[in-house]
Amino acid sequence: MFTHRVPTRRLLVLGDPGAGKTIVLVRLLLGLLEERTSSNTRPVPVLFSLASWNPRRRELYDWIADELAVHYAGLAEYLPGADGPVTRARALLDDQRILPILDGFDELPAALRPSALDGINQALPLGQGVVVSSRTAEFREAAHPSSGIPIKLAGAAGIHLTGVDPAHSADYLRRDAGGPATASAARWDSVVSRLGTTDPFSHVLASPLMLFLARTVYNPRPGENLSALPDPAELCDTTRLPDAPAISAHLFDAFVPAAYRPRPGHRPRWASEQAERALVFLAQHLQHRLHGSADMAWWQLYHSLPSQTLRYLPSATLAVVACAVITALAEFGQVHGGLLLGVSAGLLSILAVGRPGWTWSASQIPTGATHTLRTVLRKLR
Repeated sequence: MFTHRVPTRRLLVLGDPGAGKTIVLVRLLLGLLEERTSSNTRPVPVLFSLASWNPRRRELYDWIADELAVHYAGLAEYLPGADGPVTRARALLDDQRILPILDGFDELPAALRPSALDGINQALPLGQGVVVSSRTAEFREAAHPSSGIPIKLAGAAGIHLTGVDPAHSADYLRRDAGGPATASAARWDSVVSRLGTTDPFSHVLASPLMLFLARTVYNPRPGENLSALPDPAELCDTTRLPDAPAISAHLFDAFVPAAYRPRPGHRPRWASEQAERALVFLAQHLQHRLHGSADMAWWQLYHSLPSQTLRYLPSATLAVVACAVITALAEFGQVHGGLLLGVSAGLLSILAVGRPGWTWSASQIPTGATHTLRTVLRKLR
């Protein structure tokens, strides 16, 4: 594990978009947790999204302490007998009991990245472990600003995630289609024979994210009819898809309809058009109301609705909307369970707390919505 190979316990993970940086961090976190025992004194790894940090307004430890207090309520309590008001979260940080795993350095505004890098160095002296992930170009620009001196992540070892080898890409696509000897795998022949060339799709399919999108769009699930699926050979059509951005956009556009397509034994509760509208609504909430942050806090979710809508929307109707959004996220399949649970709790807490003048009881939720909620909770287990 990296604690043995990197004595400073400071690691920088770089890669292009879709290279799998966040997955690497999650796997690292799980591996570090597996190494811990009840008597282990190693710090506890905790994953944080840097998108909501403003290094010019908040020192890193203050921001991390706030994040810990928000997600782990007990850490917001103040320590009895401490010199001054010190929360349990801050005490853990000061005692180096937390290993911060900071994801999404590139999600910070470009103007803030040099300050953020300097802030990490200032808050975490040598000897304090940290893991940071970023897109390569964005980190390079922050470390070597056009004006000012270069900045390094002090004492950190670095790894760069490269694209997937063409042979591995071909093996993945064919294996997921059912195996190299199947008719569904043979549909990839025109594509895999040109992987590793200068063709635009070859560059696109070197990304783990794009490989995942491609297998979802083109590969059949159990019982599906091949004739009902698009042909992966369309990726070779340079008239329709002339370059890498066009191919990437095509795969993104095709993903939601593919993820929600009905198949034998499974019919999604939502049509793909309904799911897309719900997901676009949530994305617009993140972009316009949360200023591009990737953190969707459940207690702020009611801000996504216009105030006049909240004022007049009956509680029973809001219950149906809440369950519908929760169901859409659950059926999307790739949403992290913690996010889904947080959104669920947030929507339901709005119903429970309400607004001044609201009255609400469980009997107001229609039977269908109650069934939906039970279904979602089963998926969360």
